[in-house]
Amino acid sequence: MQKNKLHSTLRRAAIALCLPLSAIAVSCTDDIEFGSAFVDKAPGGTANLDTIWASEIYTGNFLTGIYSMQYYGLPYTGRSDGYNHSASSYVGKLDCFTDLYQCYYASTTMYGSYYNGSMTSAIDAPYSYINDYVWQTAREALLLIDNLDRVPIAELSTKEDKDGNKIYSGDELRKRWKAEARCLMAAKYADLFFCYGGIPMLTHNFSGSESSFELPRQTLEATVDSIVSILDKAIPDLPWAYNGSHDTNSEEKNIARWTAAAAMALKAKVLLFAASPIFNADESYYGGSDAETGKYVWYGDFQQSRWERALKACEDFMTRLDAEGYYELNQPTGTSNIDYRIAYRKGYINWSSRENLHVSRVHEYEGSGARYDWVKWVGIGRHSYLPTCEYMELYPWSDGTPFDWEADQKKINGTGNQRKNARLFFRYPDSKNKVASRDPRMYENMIVNGDYASISFEGSPSADEVELWVGGVHAGQSVAQRLRVWDEEKQDSVDKIQINQMMTTPVSTGFAMNKYVCGFTNNSLGGSSQMYRYPVQWVQLSLPEMYLMYAECLAQCDKPAEAIKWAQKNRDRVGLSLNLGEAYPDENLTSAEGKSQLVERILQERACELGMSNARYHDLCRYKHGDWLTKPLHGLLVYRDNFNSNGTFTHVYQAYIGAERDGGSDHPIYFSYEKFQLYDRAQWGKDPNSQEIKKWFLMPFPSDEVNKGYGLVQNPGW
Repeated sequence: MQKNKLHSTLRRAAIALCLPLSAIAVSCTDDIEFGSAFVDKAPGGTANLDTIWASEIYTGNFLTGIYSMQYYGLPYTGRSDGYNHSASSYVGKLDCFTDLYQCYYASTTMYGSYYNGSMTSAIDAPYSYINDYVWQTAREALLLIDNLDRVPIAELSTKEDKDGNKIYSGDELRKRWKAEARCLMAAKYADLFFCYGGIPMLTHNFSGSESSFELPRQTLEATVDSIVSILDKAIPDLPWAYNGSHDTNSEEKNIARWTAAAAMALKAKVLLFAASPIFNADESYYGGSDAETGKYVWYGDFQQSRWERALKACEDFMTRLDAEGYYELNQPTGTSNIDYRIAYRKGYINWSSRENLHVSRVHEYEGSGARYDWVKWVGIGRHSYLPTCEYMELYPWSDGTPFDWEADQKKINGTGNQRKNARLFFRYPDSKNKVASRDPRMYENMIVNGDYASISFEGSPSADEVELWVGGVHAGQSVAQRLRVWDEEKQDSVDKIQINQMMTTPVSTGFAMNKYVCGFTNNSLGGSSQMYRYPVQWVQLSLPEMYLMYAECLAQCDKPAEAIKWAQKNRDRVGLSLNLGEAYPDENLTSAEGKSQLVERILQERACELGMSNARYHDLCRYKHGDWLTKPLHGLLVYRDNFNSNGTFTHVYQAYIGAERDGGSDHPIYFSYEKFQLYDRAQWGKDPNSQEIKKWFLMPFPSDEVNKGYGLVQNPGW
């Protein structure tokens, strides 16, 4: 059997751990650090394996090296700078392949290979089987687990905090580090499972001297059970939370460590995926492939017990949360739209937020080094994952009433002199005041016309408002431009709107990105992002997601009233008074007939709550939503209007910020809106149930890996 790239990757990892170690090296003067310093920064110097296992300090820093390989979901690096492949700015976000976002950076894999349908198994997938450090993580985690007992117990002496209180014993620390290593390994396997289905899994170490080996792909069932088993072994040896009892200032310093809460949440997420229709069905999703025959991409049947197993994992989490507390949603300090927005924002942004169950970090703050930072590249339009009209339409009105583009036209564009009461985004009683009209989460996920350019973390809005109308200072001609053309019939020049959708700009759909940005950002205009020089962490698991996973499992297990109650927890936090049942009375969501529609409403809630988190991409795949892939998507044309004395309106194609504002003119309060179709994707207009579309539900394994013959079976359609 010939050698292969995976074998070479494992062999290099094994050899590297037998030689001086630069990536995980330590110096004799370094102190072991926990929390943010522990997770974010690798120390300097060199060491070999014997040196590492001879010291608690060096062993801790070895664990640091494994943490450094975690998935981080915001692009922030170049192509070949030693980071996870998925973190490259030239790969692209998974969610931009859904109906929520459109990518406007042609150099990404998502734009260049997914949008035009040219993706093949010869191209590295957005989450890489080889180059996202899955196998290095597994290798090093197994080494740590196998060798921790070699670390002298004298070095693992009982710790005390600054007041002399016992924190943990040496044996407890050893168990905890093993448990953390297991979680790091399980999380990497889970990332592959979410994108590929059944996968090969390392169960023991390789010496590095093997000339060949077999590492066959496991069935879907075996993959799921293996990941769950790893997590089950880790959970008893982890603290529920770092709430001050395990280390000084532990909330701030240790939030990025794996805990029992995080491990239980990941277990629930894996089981939720496993119970989903792509894997748990009486018929395989594609039809006729070797991967389906071998049960690598489905169980081979549908069993309700799989949903019940996922529900039990959610219930176990909630039971322990009731008993031990600590985790909770960040709550608003008042009842204004801004109060709700800041509560939602701080929930995922703050390092010490108690609604984040597990996060990953890559460097101290945005702008702290020569990296292709998320915010910085949003500002130059390269991280241009721009929201669509379809995404905007998922968000309800501010009381929870569903939004409907067709039925709500009077609210959207108004009529006659009542246009100032139109309220697609804001209602304008006069030129000095405005009232937000939609779900507060919408404004925190996308920047819309008329919103404040930024709102501080304390809730103070900027003086500038975002002008996304045609000719506005922030939109300019990025979305569209006004042309004067000759009309033969009228024998006069008339206005014509030319759709531009400029590439590499922050506003080409008529919206701008706000999640993980927190303020309009355009480097040429001067950015207003609140995240610049602020640490940007990636939320891997959160309490809002747990609530929605629990709601989904309850719905799938025929407990609709309970499902609606748990979904409402996130809606209550932002002031949506109507629950799903009240918001959609005609859909009978609490009846057996309304079960499938209730699940769809929960998926909609996931899109509204968990923007730019990969949730929509995974929901598309696990529910086989080919219709989300094939429907054309739209942007929003915004017009600033003048109300004329004769009762008519005319468009105004110029900025307000600048000469008009400086001259004392009233702030614009009249706007009108229309949709336009975005650039085509190859999938649009195709049969959503065709194999041509269904192949996209799972990523392709690299063809050269499949061809090596160590047991890797290709996914359907690739």
